Amino acid sequence: MTDLVHSPKEHEIDESRNLVLLGDKRGNFVYANPAYVEASGYTWEELKGTLAAKMVHSDTPKEIMDDMGITIRKKQPWTGVIKNRRKNGDYQWIRLNIMPLWVDNKFAGSLMVHSKVLHEEIARIAPLYKLLRDGKGKHLMVRFGRVVPANAWSKAVEAVRSLGLNGPIWAAVGAIDIAGIACTLTVAADVASPLVWSSLAGFIACTSVVGFYLSRSIVKPLRDAVRFANQIAACDLGSNMTSARSDEIGGMLRALTQVSMNMRATVSDVRDSANLIQKMTAEI
Repeated sequence: MTDLVHSPKEHEIDESRNLVLLGDKRGNFVYANPAYVEASGYTWEELKGTLAAKMVHSDTPKEIMDDMGITIRKKQPWTGVIKNRRKNGDYQWIRLNIMPLWVDNKFAGSLMVHSKVLHEEIARIAPLYKLLRDGKGKHLMVRFGRVVPANAWSKAVEAVRSLGLNGPIWAAVGAIDIAGIACTLTVAADVASPLVWSSLAGFIACTSVVGFYLSRSIVKPLRDAVRFANQIAACDLGSNMTSARSDEIGGMLRALTQVSMNMRATVSDVRDSANLIQKMTAEI
């Protein structure tokens, strides 16, 4: 009589449920919600204190995990698709959203939320992951959870994206400078005249001042708002942010502050209710 060998099959996540876990700064399980425990096939006692990375299936390329680690170390959230392994050997494709948690500006752990991935996306990603695993993906690279071509154009695009809004602002300033220089040299009677070049220097200085102003007044407060939003998303409700601005950025910052205050009030009410119920139960 031959032993029956379990053939791994896909275990789909319920679309209406999110699998949530918390990892400490070493990546060990410190919390997993019931949906995650059920989907993993393990018990919480088996998961507690163990490395969360042990759940990642070997089909997930190393490049994906490296990109995840680099992004988290930069204090940025990471979103990507990975393949997880269940206790019985089955697997599940999940979209992983990781939010790094910081306490006193020190990395304290990660909040990880898993959700369902559409079959169409799996069909597109799986062959790319296989190329990376097999060492045939030299023409591919992973940036912020996305697999993109590793050509000069893609690298340039990613470099510009890393600049955020500063990229378009300074690109526009550079385009205006080039157009201004070209027009001035075209109509100037004597291109060697010191007046022409001093005028160009003054023009470039003015556009540079405009660029710095836009970066300071738009990009910096938006980055502060993103940092504040990430703190809220990481359940750091002790942070506050005020703004005297009356424009859209000021409105967004006040809205985020209100969200933080509402969440803090809700958590406080839930905690007080839980304490009251516990007290009443003890009295009974």
